[in-house]
Amino acid sequence: MAYTFSLSRRSIPVRCLCLLLIAVVLWCFFMVPQAGAIATEAATVAYAGALIGTILVGAGVVFSSHGDMQAVGAAMYKSWIKSSNAIGSTISAIASWALEHGEAVAKGALRVGKDMYQAVVDAFNAAYSNGKFTVSAPAPADIYLCYPPNTAMKANIESFFESKPSEFYYSSQDAPKDQSRHYKLIISGDYAYWYSGRPGGELKVADTYPLKRSYQYQSVYFKFMGIKVSTVFYSPYVDYYDENGEFHSDLLDWDNYGFVMPFYLSTSHFYFESDSAVAVPPPDLAYPSDNTLVRMPDIPSVDTATGAVTFPSDAAYTKDAVSVPYPVDAEGVKVPDIPYDKVVDQSTGKTLDDADTGTDTKPGEGTGTETGSGVSGLIGTIIGLLKNFFDSPSDFKLDMDGFRNLAIADKFPFCIPFDMVDSVKQFAATAADYQFRIKFDTQYFSVDHTVDLTPIAVPLAFFRYIVCVWFVWVLMSRTHDLMKW
Repeated sequence: MAYTFSLSRRSIPVRCLCLLLIAVVLWCFFMVPQAGAIATEAATVAYAGALIGTILVGAGVVFSSHGDMQAVGAAMYKSWIKSSNAIGSTISAIASWALEHGEAVAKGALRVGKDMYQAVVDAFNAAYSNGKFTVSAPAPADIYLCYPPNTAMKANIESFFESKPSEFYYSSQDAPKDQSRHYKLIISGDYAYWYSGRPGGELKVADTYPLKRSYQYQSVYFKFMGIKVSTVFYSPYVDYYDENGEFHSDLLDWDNYGFVMPFYLSTSHFYFESDSAVAVPPPDLAYPSDNTLVRMPDIPSVDTATGAVTFPSDAAYTKDAVSVPYPVDAEGVKVPDIPYDKVVDQSTGKTLDDADTGTDTKPGEGTGTETGSGVSGLIGTIIGLLKNFFDSPSDFKLDMDGFRNLAIADKFPFCIPFDMVDSVKQFAATAADYQFRIKFDTQYFSVDHTVDLTPIAVPLAFFRYIVCVWFVWVLMSRTHDLMKW
């Protein structure tokens, strides 16, 4: 018996190969541009933040680490971009130029203009108080209690538990973060489960409570039990209807559980006030560019897949490291007319060749030197002639800085693949438990029953995969009826 492998258009292997190629093309079309856009945006925000932080350091702000400096600068830059701030656009243009030119930035410095300096200082002061800079306003906590609690605090804690929360976050303020907890109560089958988790960790079953089959359970929740000295006590409760249809609320656990003040409670997130602020000593601010320039920050490395940004371990964040002496000539006189807010050479004060400085100096003018020799010199001469040909004889200069950080992913029609990816992500959801709830509440009868399918979770998963494979097979086998391939 012989079998001949055929590569006709109707063969299953060819169809599989075509589907695979389609998947590869779609992946390249959707994911590769998105990864590049994520990496570019992350690098721009990180470098712009480091640049703003460097300007603050040059003005007299002291940071305990490069990470703190970059976090403060990035927060200021993001707020400027959201408000379409002009200084933010200038910072963005400088950051984009620096990222494009890489190693050339190592010899660059910035003479900070007074408008930029004042804008940076004003933005810093607006978010600075009591020795801390607010990086981002944290989401508000539902409840805050400190010892001794006043009447309003007691009323708030009672109101919080009157809503019968089945889930909440407890954030301890005078203890390590790992003592904070995320609690959740659920009913599944004939049991109530108490789940517990730490910040950044997964929820695990902390306790289990058996339920009577004859009861119709409505909800399980945490109930406020009172305050004793500096501790707030609570317990798990459950609402149900008994065999006679009478409503009850019963305690699930006779043990005492409590929070030690001070603490925050929230139904949706952990709240750590220190996470939203960076400690900064009160600065003695002064305009930095009369006698010094500000060194350009180091270029970070960016993970193109995740957008994670990493700066060099020896990145400068102290005033001595970021300050560059004002350039002087051979006679010790300050170099005149160094442009503001432009990347210049640290030693000469001249604008770096590739920078869009907006000055009137044109290639080949003012130096009296040749552009080069051989092939490279010829190419340089041709480029210079072309630039001179297209330059306007007037002083008018077309400013293209606004296009340097153009977000292609937000502009039609380039946004179409990104919008499609976002639309698919809208349907993403966490897998639910293998259970469904039957609930009827009418004037004649009330039913609230949960059917637990956990014991047959493995057969259900196997059935799901079989259905998927069968569906794919049907599509592949019937495609030729429509497309004839």
